[in-house]
Amino acid sequence: MKSSGQTHPYPPPSQGYQGPYGGPPGQGQQYYAGQPSYQPGPTPYGQPRVAPYGQPGAAPYGQPGAAPYGQPGAAPYGQPGPSYGGAPPPKPPGGAPYKGPYPVGEGEMPMDGGKGAAPEQAVPTAPPIQDMERIPGYDEVLAPNVNFVPPPPSYQEATSGTSVEQIASAANLTEEEARELLVAVAESKCCWGTGAAQNMKFNGLQQTTAVHYVLKTFLETRSTDWASEPYHGQMIDGPQNGPAPSPWAIHIKTPEMFHDVTLQTEVPHTASVRVCHGCRGSTMIMCHHCMGWGRTRCSWCHDSGHHGVGDGSRSCTSCNGQGRVRCLHCHGRGRVTCPTCQATGQVKCFVQMTTTFNTHVKDFILERTALPDHLIRDVEGTTLFEDTQPLLNPIQSFPEPQVNSQSAGIVQEHRGLAQTGRIWMQNHVIRGVPVFQCDCQWEDKEFQFFVYGDNRKVHTDEYPQTCCCGCQLL
Repeated sequence: MKSSGQTHPYPPPSQGYQGPYGGPPGQGQQYYAGQPSYQPGPTPYGQPRVAPYGQPGAAPYGQPGAAPYGQPGAAPYGQPGPSYGGAPPPKPPGGAPYKGPYPVGEGEMPMDGGKGAAPEQAVPTAPPIQDMERIPGYDEVLAPNVNFVPPPPSYQEATSGTSVEQIASAANLTEEEARELLVAVAESKCCWGTGAAQNMKFNGLQQTTAVHYVLKTFLETRSTDWASEPYHGQMIDGPQNGPAPSPWAIHIKTPEMFHDVTLQTEVPHTASVRVCHGCRGSTMIMCHHCMGWGRTRCSWCHDSGHHGVGDGSRSCTSCNGQGRVRCLHCHGRGRVTCPTCQATGQVKCFVQMTTTFNTHVKDFILERTALPDHLIRDVEGTTLFEDTQPLLNPIQSFPEPQVNSQSAGIVQEHRGLAQTGRIWMQNHVIRGVPVFQCDCQWEDKEFQFFVYGDNRKVHTDEYPQTCCCGCQLL
């Protein structure tokens, strides 16, 4: 740029010009290619630096600085800064900290003046309970204001205050009902007369309760043995794939508890291909029906070759008088296809594990009448107590001491099953079965019959009106 004939709007720094933006003489201006470019210069320590119009400037530490029009400015450390359109939210009375919908000093002031947002409403998780269908067994736990499911009662709670006599009193049988049951049984027997049942006289009707204790143990046992199958080119998982796992390290899918099943599994890494041990690789074996001869005895002439005796004898037409016929199993060849290898000459040998899930059951029946005890097992009764656990403890506080002692012995016996297998689950049940002893008389004969079980079974060994001996109702 030429200097002659032109006057620059701002004198050069050499003339002592004070810059319009607060810089000291000689600083704050720079010339590039003859054009001035004005930049703010340094300021004394502790004084604000003036910035171009519309830009925030620096401020001393702890003092608010300028900000563009309409924007919040800086504030001293720990103090909220002013924001356009309102003042900081007022503190609640009593000096409590402000708890509005937005943190103090962060973001913009809410448009409602800091009154706070409306409380959220709970979203219903299901229709009203009165609109839902009824589910059997869930009437109590689905009632309003019930938010937990109570555990089942313990054995002590289930049997506290209960006696066998109280259980027996729940069942009832009249003489007329007993008579009708015996008449129905007599009518079903071809050798029984109904007159004794219709005209008998009751001398007594005694009511008792039989107690049936049952313990079930669901046990898994495993055994191993060599097995083979015909080799048709299938995959062989042999020792080259790694060591064979131990029998109890092999995973077996557990069936439903107390459902017996037997499973067979090939033990991994034990397979190999060998020459068939049944035919020595020849694919054929001797026919065991003809012992390799290809012919068997004629069944018509019994190996004699003829029928009849003396002059009436004639040649057997079945074997043409030879007494022998062709073997039907080997078709006269004397050899049959080897069933071990199915004519392949090779077999796949492997260790096969047999897994058996079996339910072991043992029970005890306490019954004080002449009714055979084994009849109690198969009739309906009342369940007094039931528990299912991986490992049960014996019954200890049942009103009948014999039940407690028998339970201890049976549980201890079943625990010994753990030496031969794995106990998965145990279940024991105490049932009460009503028994009615009916002492009766017909003409000059006295006899007894029993009505037992909730399903009213009848048993007697002494029915007086029979036309043959040995007839009994079981």
